[in-house]
Amino acid sequence: EAFATNGLCVSFFGNVFRGALEMNHLGATLVPDAKDTSISGPEGGWKHQAATLFQKHQHFSARILAIDVPTKLVRLSIAPHVLKLANVVNPTSPLSGFPGVGQIVEDCTVVKLDPGIGALLALPPQYNYSDDSETLFSKALTKSSDLFANASFQEACHVRKVYVHISKALDETTTVDAKDSAAAGKFHKDFAPSTKHSVRILNTSHWMEGVAVGGCAPSILSAHVLTHEDLEAGKVYKQVPVSAQLPGGSVLVQLGGSSGVSGKDKKGSSRSKQRSGICGLIPPVHLFDTTSSGSSEYRQRVFQTKYATDAKVDVRVLWVDPLRKRCLATAKKSIVQAPSEEIITNYGDLRVGQVGVGYISKIDSEGVYVTFCNKVYGKVTARSLAAELGVEDHKENYSVGDVVTCRVVKLKRVRRKGSLRSSGEQMEVDEEEENLDQTEDEKSSRREYWELTLSLRVQKGEGDEDVLGKEEIDFRHPQQIRLRPGAILPVKTMKIVELVDGRPKKSGGYIPGYAVVSIKSKYAVSEEYLGKVTMTPDVECKLPYSQLLDSFDPADVASMESLDALAKNVLKVGKKINQKAIMLLDPHKSNVDYSSGIGHMPVVSLRKSLIKAKETETEGTSADAEHIPIVPSPNTNLFVGALVCGFVAQVDKRHGAFIRFLDGMTGLVPKRSGGLGYHLYDTVVTRVRAIDDATQPPRILLEPSGRETPSEQTSFNVGDTIATATVTKINFFHASLKVPDTKSERFFLHCSNKDSNVSVVKHRKKPLPKRSRNKKSVISKSHPFYGMKTGQELKDLTVVSVQRRKDHTEIFVSDKNGAPTSSPSEVNNAPCFIQNASQVRVGMKMTGVVVGYSSENKGVVLQVGPSVKGFVPGFELSRDLNVLNDLESNVPIGAVLECIVLDSKEWYKNRSTCPFGPSHQKKLKALSRKVSNESQLFLSVLGCESKSAELPKPSNGELVIGRINKALPPFDAPSLMLELRAGFVARCCITELDEPDEWQNMPLGHLHGTNSSTSKASREATGDVEMKEDSSSESDDAEDKEDEEEIGEQGDDGYRNGEYLECRVLNYDEKEGLIDVSLRPSRIQGDLDDDPEPQVGDIVQGYVMQTNKKGCFVRLSRAVEGRSTLKELCDGYLPKPESSFPVGRLVLGKVKEVRPAPKKEKHLRESLKFQVDLDMRESTLLQDQENQLSFEDIKVGEKYKGTVQRVEEYGVFVQIQNSSISGLVHMSECSDTFIKSLEALYVPGDLVKVLVLKKDEENQKIGFSMKASHFQEDEDSDDSSVDSDLVDMHDEVED
Repeated sequence: EAFATNGLCVSFFGNVFRGALEMNHLGATLVPDAKDTSISGPEGGWKHQAATLFQKHQHFSARILAIDVPTKLVRLSIAPHVLKLANVVNPTSPLSGFPGVGQIVEDCTVVKLDPGIGALLALPPQYNYSDDSETLFSKALTKSSDLFANASFQEACHVRKVYVHISKALDETTTVDAKDSAAAGKFHKDFAPSTKHSVRILNTSHWMEGVAVGGCAPSILSAHVLTHEDLEAGKVYKQVPVSAQLPGGSVLVQLGGSSGVSGKDKKGSSRSKQRSGICGLIPPVHLFDTTSSGSSEYRQRVFQTKYATDAKVDVRVLWVDPLRKRCLATAKKSIVQAPSEEIITNYGDLRVGQVGVGYISKIDSEGVYVTFCNKVYGKVTARSLAAELGVEDHKENYSVGDVVTCRVVKLKRVRRKGSLRSSGEQMEVDEEEENLDQTEDEKSSRREYWELTLSLRVQKGEGDEDVLGKEEIDFRHPQQIRLRPGAILPVKTMKIVELVDGRPKKSGGYIPGYAVVSIKSKYAVSEEYLGKVTMTPDVECKLPYSQLLDSFDPADVASMESLDALAKNVLKVGKKINQKAIMLLDPHKSNVDYSSGIGHMPVVSLRKSLIKAKETETEGTSADAEHIPIVPSPNTNLFVGALVCGFVAQVDKRHGAFIRFLDGMTGLVPKRSGGLGYHLYDTVVTRVRAIDDATQPPRILLEPSGRETPSEQTSFNVGDTIATATVTKINFFHASLKVPDTKSERFFLHCSNKDSNVSVVKHRKKPLPKRSRNKKSVISKSHPFYGMKTGQELKDLTVVSVQRRKDHTEIFVSDKNGAPTSSPSEVNNAPCFIQNASQVRVGMKMTGVVVGYSSENKGVVLQVGPSVKGFVPGFELSRDLNVLNDLESNVPIGAVLECIVLDSKEWYKNRSTCPFGPSHQKKLKALSRKVSNESQLFLSVLGCESKSAELPKPSNGELVIGRINKALPPFDAPSLMLELRAGFVARCCITELDEPDEWQNMPLGHLHGTNSSTSKASREATGDVEMKEDSSSESDDAEDKEDEEEIGEQGDDGYRNGEYLECRVLNYDEKEGLIDVSLRPSRIQGDLDDDPEPQVGDIVQGYVMQTNKKGCFVRLSRAVEGRSTLKELCDGYLPKPESSFPVGRLVLGKVKEVRPAPKKEKHLRESLKFQVDLDMRESTLLQDQENQLSFEDIKVGEKYKGTVQRVEEYGVFVQIQNSSISGLVHMSECSDTFIKSLEALYVPGDLVKVLVLKKDEENQKIGFSMKASHFQEDEDSDDSSVDSDLVDMHDEVED
């Protein structure tokens, strides 16, 4: 319609509406030419130039930008990026190709001048948009108007623009009012159209206008930075002016931005210089390299001169906070001039071994803290300062503000524990507001932090080339280095880095203090790691104060303070120890506390006796091994009689002296052997008396070696003959003897070494009297000492063991003819005197004395030596069921049995092949590891008859003995689990418990689940063979009672737990590790044929396997299984089918279909051959039966037999036999006595007798009674399920 001063006036929608297109939204930028004489005015001859492109009444497309309803003005745009706008939320910015913020663009031409406001400038041609016109206008727009197709218009649209406000045009206009005629005139003159200027890009975010924002003021063009976002932590800014000196000694420097100038206001008064740029703060501690404790006059003069206002200084930015517009800088010369590679600004870019320059920001007792740029900080521990630099007191050597050069030793990323959110409500709100602008990485960084460990030893020291050259452990790939307990450390290899005082114990006494020493890795690391893995150059170890000497004066160890004083007199921080040492403990392989606590550091000792003993052991200069003291570790092959060197770690008045060796191995000198005579922390040499391999490290029983106390030596040796000895005292296990012409020797005859007749295990017609639980074992007729009296003389005794104590010698003798020594004389005979289980091997014969019984007839316990017992399982004791089911009545205490040693590992191996669950297998592996230590003997009496220690395997069709173990989880339930000989496990299917004609309801009692078992059951299931010395102990009583309660939960099923039965092996699957057996009398007689195949239409019986939403699954025989759908279980509605048809219920059903079992399904047993479909509804079962009872036939007062169908809390539902009629027996009519739980007394399927109490003709309901008093006079009252026996059983359950 018309050309305006600042754009075009247009009309649209049939001249109904009027609009305007401002110059910025015309798309085309008309750059004036300075040679063009037609240019005049601030618009730069825009109308004249626009007339060449735009014509009146010319039509084109435009996009509406804004609508002003009151003035009826509409703003439009034909800028290419606005016309192509497709996504308002995420538009394509036309400024994406602009020069970056902060970049200076030369030769920008003024296109249009807004007097008193600003100027629009066009960028040089090299910054134009792409020459491709299709990137500006689509083909549809080009075809819609000749304006968009005009080549001149398209060329003009490629020009980029920048707008410069008057406040950023000249320095004179920064602080002067824009209406000032002088400032406006200068701006109007300098920024006339077609003039050229250098512009610095300040902002490119105004994408809708398509114009960038810039500045032309000299202060802007020369500034280092423009905003706080432009500042970089760690960057050096040179020759920046000082803005001001602040109170307290801090200094402000101007890092960038524009500055005002001196001038006069309108009144002619002078104006002071003002700073409006980017400032940084230099704290007093960062003004100079070295800090001064006081403000000297010289330091003040230097400060006033160097940091005077407008003085130029070089600074390095430490950190910047753009959000709060804060910046901290340093003027320390050492940090400012440091190489860029030594400036640390980010944890993520760090690497182990990197060197960086920082300043000390904090000092405490643990060390010094060094801060770098961007708030990166690390710690130099006091230990490393002492070990590497010999610094004794770091608080005196270093001050806050000191510049240091550090080396990165360790970098670790740690996740914070707990929530970062404060419990205060205000803190929660602030964090939520702050999290709005945080990315996931920023939030994650708040949940994690870095731990940076530094070292001030940057250069390699003498002897460090080989170690430091390999670099320390990388924090991303740490490697654990094993140390060498027993390693001898040479002289001057340990440097003391810290002294830690002892601390008191809560229970009394104290924990000795220790010195932290630094040792070269090559002396402490195991040889297999040297040269093969990356490791730290030094290893920090603990040197407890109790390890300084071989023996201490009692006054020095009487208190914690006295021991600390003794240590501090000889140990100095930063000094090397001029003495050899021995490594005692690797903390990665032992958890033993060496008096001072182990933590994560190894423990070393300065005991000269230990070092000498270890060196002698390593050299092996003597051939007499029994007389060379050794320093043992858990890997040492110890033997009884060996001399060992250790130190007294504790003296307990209750037990004796505990002797500590290498890597956690500990021994005990009992107080009866003189253990209380040792002094705490003294080095001693003892002799091994017994070894217990059940634990790791093994426990050792020690005795004095005679080297500490030169007591009189004995003249007796193993194998010597004693002519006569007199019995002075007799107890169950040994007899004390007196030998003439002896002084310090004590003589004993153990029951296992007494010559006596071997007992034969057999069934006794007259049972042995039962022992009282609290009565001690007495010497019976079968005992080897039976008939022996005090004062009796024994002749021709042979010495079988000599054990030296501190103040006496114990000598064991035997009266057996040709008694062997402690080593076997024949391959198949065990030693006469067995001191530990390691002396015997599998297959050896030996005799033992019965000392106890295991619970539930598992077996008997034998005493085969003074401190060694053996266990004989019932399967290995006899083949007579009468003997096995009552061991106490047939095997007397004190009987001597001849046995052969079995391989217990083989027994556990056979048990491990059974298909137990993961929990059972895990416990079984633990038990197998325990057995591998050979801490107990596994014996067999039957093995002596067969003269073989091999455990027999069962075979198909074999008649074997099994022991019921209800604690074993049932496999393929319902089934009865049994144990067989040699550790095998057998399963008896519920259909194989008895002949089909003798089947009863719930033969295995209440089966609440198919695989339920308690923790106690799990232990027995894995085969944890118990070795109980005496079953009369209180702990055994409690355990037996616990077993009875566990088994009692399954109900009384007639199969006693622990009972031995004769059974026939039907199938042995070695892959599954399970054996199928049968208890049917016909199977025992030899009938191994399967039950006949059911035919369609047959009425069959079976046991419920499982009831779920798919139906009721029934086992008809071991080869046939059936299924009945839920709708075919009952004619009526069953609210809880799984309660009405529990596992183990005996049911009837009619066969609908018979089909072979699929062979490809893995979950099916191999013995399963057929699957059938059943209909178990009463109407189906009775449809062919004659003389069925109807509702009218039922008479009140009559008695009928029935079957329990359902048990509820309020009563029992019973169905009368030979009918489909059922009724309710109310809870009050179930028994003559009070019943707390009906489910404990009745289960579905039970046969009962009922008395009709009432009959509701209208509702077809019947009420029954099952009180025992109604049936006392009946001839078949014994068959009733509510007789007095069941009532008594119920009372027992209640009790």
